[in-house]
Amino acid sequence: MDRRRQMLALLMSITPPPAHNDFIEYVHSVLVTIICRPPPSLNIKQRLFTELDIYFQGRDVFGMFWHQEYDFFEITGETPQTFISLSNEIILPGSARVLSKENKLLLVFLWLRSYPSYHFLSTLFNISVSTVKVLIKLAIPILDNHLYMFLEWPTITEWENFRNQWPKLPMAVGAIDGTSHEVYRPVHGQRQYF
Repeated sequence: MDRRRQMLALLMSITPPPAHNDFIEYVHSVLVTIICRPPPSLNIKQRLFTELDIYFQGRDVFGMFWHQEYDFFEITGETPQTFISLSNEIILPGSARVLSKENKLLLVFLWLRSYPSYHFLSTLFNISVSTVKVLIKLAIPILDNHLYMFLEWPTITEWENFRNQWPKLPMAVGAIDGTSHEVYRPVHGQRQYF
């Protein structure tokens, strides 16, 4: 009984009772408001860190470290100058509008070079994880179309010379690294490649 009185006192302190004093209707409306109200539509990041801005602003990662030429080369495989010329030639799609063209390309190069997680790239560039996924998915075919001439496949004779590298696999000519990322296989002439 005391517990019910405490609950009613709490309810009355939250919302004053209506003027017509219809107590049952009042309790019902307060309970429906408190219990049946849907939770706020916040993601886990917003719930854990309430002081964070809920909007992604993007971060200029390229601007932060392009002048560290050696580190930039180690991370991307390009010098800042060659990277800038590539970013002028390769137009990536409009996804991630908060990022400059250099930062979009840098994100894709970082992913290709060292396969960091989407969450890491999301945090580094201050964009959503889904934006990272879309950007990488759209960028790979564009890079393939633009840079295919730099790929040089071995000749049949060179493939045959690769044999006998591993004693337990004498007919093998190479090994494919098993990663969690999709392998883009050739559509035509697969037998020649394999």
